[in-house]
Amino acid sequence: MLQKHFRYPALAEANKALICLEEEVTNIKDISHEMEMYKQAQAITEKKRDLAFIPIYFALERYVLEHQPPAVKNVYTREQIREKVKSRVQLDQMTPMFHLIFSADNEQADHFLKIGAVDLMQLLLTGLGQNQLQVVVQKAATNTPLALIKITDDGILFTDVHPKFQAMTKADVVAAYQQLYKGLYDELKSFFGELVAKQQALAIRQKFEKIYSGGGDLLSLVTNVLPND
Repeated sequence: MLQKHFRYPALAEANKALICLEEEVTNIKDISHEMEMYKQAQAITEKKRDLAFIPIYFALERYVLEHQPPAVKNVYTREQIREKVKSRVQLDQMTPMFHLIFSADNEQADHFLKIGAVDLMQLLLTGLGQNQLQVVVQKAATNTPLALIKITDDGILFTDVHPKFQAMTKADVVAAYQQLYKGLYDELKSFFGELVAKQQALAIRQKFEKIYSGGGDLLSLVTNVLPND
């Protein structure tokens, strides 16, 4: 039903992930809402369409997990169904945003929370410049691997950060990012004012809610680290 030919490898792999879940549903009519979501996603350019497939993935996964045979063919835990999907796709061909769904929980937290942190830093970069932003980041990330972030002409680099987090628990990764987010948010309030800081935090939250709609476990990461004041 969802099988199509795609010009972009990332979109082809995202589609395979959806097919893998669809195959577990006994009656396609029972997922008519998800099929309508898929139909609507076809209006998006192929190069960006795989991001629109992420909420569809979560919706299909939720259906499979919440139903029993004969509505579905097999019973799975979330970990089991994701392992099945991983066996059917080439993860290295997926875009990072889709690939994250199937990453180890500490790696997932690291790369997911990096996205919001970079958004905060990009805004600060326009006002502070590279050198001052580097000082702010190192202060905000004291005693965590995030202090290894480099602000250069080539961008905001986490090259030295990710290997350090691979040996840490998800809880420790989240705690490190929570510390960084607070420091960056406080700097935003100090430099641009509280209103701009709140608007930026809201924009980050809305960005994740749009892309990862239905992905409760991932969205909770953002809820836990973004300042609430």
